[in-house]
Amino acid sequence: GGAGGGGGGAAAEDGGGDPLEVAPPSQLVPARWWLGGLGASALLCVAIVAPLFSIPAWQLLVSICLSCLLAVLGVRALGQTDLEPVSALGKLSQIAFAVLAPGHLVTNLVAGAIAEAGAMQAGDLMQDLKAG
Repeated sequence: GGAGGGGGGAAAEDGGGDPLEVAPPSQLVPARWWLGGLGASALLCVAIVAPLFSIPAWQLLVSICLSCLLAVLGVRALGQTDLEPVSALGKLSQIAFAVLAPGHLVTNLVAGAIAEAGAMQAGDLMQDLKAG
């Protein structure tokens, strides 16, 4: 029984962890690893792109956060249709930056490229892991 309903998978049967997780804890990537990698890559992105294109760091951080959200949409679409809509996701980011940085063409293009790259990498990883 329980509020979650249904079979919970290996982690739930062991008595710990997320009841929706189907992989055993020994096969999961520790959160510390992927959060550290995400933070390091975001800092590296800001450190390189901000001076290179004269874009304020806060706009790059917004772009990275938007990239993470759009990657979820891209992975979901890829898993259901086997087509990755990265071009459309880049355009969504460009629409957002048309409001955040009006008249700044380079900022708009770079924000779109960051969102598109994030969605593409997430989709490639999903395909590598045979999740969809």
